[in-house]
Amino acid sequence: MLAACQFDSSRRCTGFGGRFARSARAANGLRAYVLLETVLATGLLALGLAIIGGQLQDSVKASRTMELRMRALALVEMQLAHLDTGLIEFESIDDIHEGEFGGRFPEFAWRMTMDESAIEDMFQITLEILYEPHRVIEDEFDFDDSEILYQFYVFRAAPRRLDLAVDFGVPEDQLEEIADILASVGVEGLDDPTNIDWRALGTTDFEELIEILPTLMSAFGMDLGDMAGQLPPEVLAALQEAGLLDGGGDTGGGEGGGR
Repeated sequence: MLAACQFDSSRRCTGFGGRFARSARAANGLRAYVLLETVLATGLLALGLAIIGGQLQDSVKASRTMELRMRALALVEMQLAHLDTGLIEFESIDDIHEGEFGGRFPEFAWRMTMDESAIEDMFQITLEILYEPHRVIEDEFDFDDSEILYQFYVFRAAPRRLDLAVDFGVPEDQLEEIADILASVGVEGLDDPTNIDWRALGTTDFEELIEILPTLMSAFGMDLGDMAGQLPPEVLAALQEAGLLDGGGDTGGGEGGGR
């Protein structure tokens, strides 16, 4: 049989029973230490993974935000081009223009307003790019509850019409001739040489533009033939067909060019 625990003069257990009790306490302490170390290591690992995951999530979010802003800037450029060419017109300071970008960018829309500035005849244009990420194409765009993704401010002077006599010094006799030609074509905004709306050039039909273009370029001191090399092939062919340019610029030479 195993010896029982015997106590010495200092009341400590001696013998095999005492050694067994001390070994059991040491083993329990070691297991507690290992468990504590495991818990701390697991906690540190979880904390590190959480930090890395947060960094990755922030990077993805920043990349997405930058992509949306770059697309918004491209849409801003397009709408400002429409404003400068007269496709968007303000009749009064209270006008609000809104629109969508079609099926190519169904989640985007725009809003444009105009305010007076401290400079006379200068107006502040506010252009907002609206964003509705979960929009269904078949549904109408919600202009009121959509997110303002980008807000752009630009200044534009009040549209000023051209007077060929005052601005370009066209003589009176030539002015009357130009007036007759423009009146015969009858393009609104381009029918009076003393009150020409240059923005109307962007909305004029191509056939009507061909009729009035040589007259206007002559009044501006320009020669249509000097610009032949800069025109697109289809425009050049249309001008040649209308007799406004000769076909002498073709240097192809045909099949006999090399003989």
